[in-house]
Amino acid sequence: MALFPERGQTQERDIEEIPRTPEFPPELIKQTGIERVEPAAPANLKDGKRDLVISPETQELTIEIPKTREEAASLAKGSKDESSTWFGAQLLRIIKIALFKGLRIIFGKGG
Repeated sequence: MALFPERGQTQERDIEEIPRTPEFPPELIKQTGIERVEPAAPANLKDGKRDLVISPETQELTIEIPKTREEAASLAKGSKDESSTWFGAQLLRIIKIALFKGLRIIFGKGG
C-alpha cells in the first residue's frame, strides 16, 4: 500500500468560483436597506496647499528640482566624502530619469 494513496488516484473536483462582488438576497435588502453602490473614482483631496490624492484622470506628472541643472552638475563634481556631491549626483540621476520618461521638470532658483 502506498504512503499517500490519494496521489495515485485521479479525481476531477468541481471548483466553485466565488464572485468578486457579493450578491445580496432580496430579503436582506428589504430588511436592512442595503444597496449596492458602484465605487467612483476618487476626487482630488486637498490639505489647503496641494493635492494629497490625485486621481489618474487629473494627474500631471512633474518633478521639481531645487537647483538648476548647472548647479547640480557642479555639486556632483565635488569630493566623494561630502554629502553635497552625492546630492548633486542624485539630482542629475533624477533629471535623466525624468527626461527618459518624458516628465515635466521644474527647476528651482537654487537656494
